Amino acid sequence: MPSLSPKQFAKTYQPSEYGATWSEVRGSQEFHRPIEGAMSHEEMVSDVKKHGVRSPVMVYGGRVVDGHHRVLAAMDAGQAVPYEHSPSEMYEGQIK
Repeated sequence: MPSLSPKQFAKTYQPSEYGATWSEVRGSQEFHRPIEGAMSHEEMVSDVKKHGVRSPVMVYGGRVVDGHHRVLAAMDAGQAVPYEHSPSEMYEGQIK
């Protein structure tokens, strides 16, 4: 499975939601809205520091279509971002 450093990943792949840039995602209230049963961003960063990103981020058409939280946690933890290209166009409607 391919992976990129956080800096290279951010240059190569853009978010498909929460904002047009990773800085906008980081500042988005919608992105930071708590999800019941999910780890907080701080907990996720701690986990990524210990174990790396365990599930690859899905990308399609130069955009992240699944895994925005994992990308920012990897960026904050200074860990590589593993990714996979979506095998189909199932995410096409999500890209804005």
